[in-house]
Amino acid sequence: MSGRRKRDWDEPGSPGPGGEGERRRESRPDLGPLARMSGRALRRLIERVDMDTLSLALRYAEDALIQRVLRNVSSRTAAALREEMEGGPGAAPEDCAEAQQVLLEVAYDLEERGEISFEGPADDALPPLDRELEHRIAGFGLAGASAPDVIALVAGLAARGREHGLVSLEPALERVPEGLLAAGLRMAVDQLPVEEIEAVLGRQIDASIYALERNAEIAVEGVLSILEGEDEERTRARLVSFLPEGEADFERMPEVRLTPSAQAANDIIRASCELAALARREGLGALEERAEALPHPLLARGVRLALDGSDLDEVERMLRRRSRTRAERERRKLETLLEGLLLLREGRDPAYVREALEGFLEDKA
Repeated sequence: MSGRRKRDWDEPGSPGPGGEGERRRESRPDLGPLARMSGRALRRLIERVDMDTLSLALRYAEDALIQRVLRNVSSRTAAALREEMEGGPGAAPEDCAEAQQVLLEVAYDLEERGEISFEGPADDALPPLDRELEHRIAGFGLAGASAPDVIALVAGLAARGREHGLVSLEPALERVPEGLLAAGLRMAVDQLPVEEIEAVLGRQIDASIYALERNAEIAVEGVLSILEGEDEERTRARLVSFLPEGEADFERMPEVRLTPSAQAANDIIRASCELAALARREGLGALEERAEALPHPLLARGVRLALDGSDLDEVERMLRRRSRTRAERERRKLETLLEGLLLLREGRDPAYVREALEGFLEDKA
């Protein structure tokens, strides 16, 4: 992979000793110290440089150092670096030498500050995830997970990332549920810029909260339709109006794969229609057996309130208050997660992360 480029580096720019080619060879930075440092130190160094600089620096590096770098970045980053070095646009040797010099300067600066050492051993092995961190990851996916749970999780991730490098968090992606945490953690592990992570996750938060509020509104209207005695068809027409394309978005065919939020909306509508038809045929009391297995907590809560004797106005008031509370709690949780992932990407220590996120929560309260 790098042999051709090494030969390109050594081609003389003009004939004879002392020519441009000779001076170029003499000015080539010695990256040997980087190949001998520990995996932990090398990962910390890699996290302090951008990928363009790293890619250029590796163009004329020794194979041993290239392989060590590729073992100490995420699988996606390693693939991108290989592609860039093997098939990317050519780069002048002097540009690569400049990138190597930047890499060395960052390394010596980190050493001077006591953050890394050039002394090995050159061991790139990563420890397995500890059980406490696995437990916190599993807890994040539960419906009752709160902003304080997020703080504990991010602090745990930050501790591992600080100790072993961001790439050490890649195994956690196998256990993280699909969603904002998985997307943000992947971007942090791949060492994307903080600004890009913030922009992408900010849009995802807005979309997630919109879907949450829309589905809650469908559930509330479903309960009201049932209590008002509407039949299945009128209930369906009432609820599909909340979907972007109306009836066209209400997809019954199981072979069509929908996004989780769209599937949830369809499930709520379908359940509401079935409940409306059942209540029309057999009365409200017939919903007793269905109340505990409904696809949305507000739908289940509304049915239970009605069975317990609450009137229409009271049910609507209580459900809408609960919907607002739930949306506010979820936004606070997701925004706390975003702040935490940004601090994680910056390499902050867990104590700082915890304190900063607790302050963020207080500001939002």
